[in-house]
Amino acid sequence: ADGRGVHAEAVLKCADYADLAAAIAAYLARTGAKPQRASVAIAGPVDGDRFNMTNHPWSFSVEATRKAAGLDSLILMN
Repeated sequence: ADGRGVHAEAVLKCADYADLAAAIAAYLARTGAKPQRASVAIAGPVDGDRFNMTNHPWSFSVEATRKAAGLDSLILMN
């Protein structure tokens, strides 16, 4: 693999996790993946570091979540 494209795609239920960092940790544990970069499709406006979901109570710092997941890059997409 060249490190590009979608690998081990998964749909996780927000209600099953305390926050995005916990969902990422569960995904990584399940797949054994060790990515450097990640993109997450998530409901809410993407603007700045603080993210507030529109359909769930999660509110978090994108940068703190990136660091907690051990990623070089974390991109959120609405």
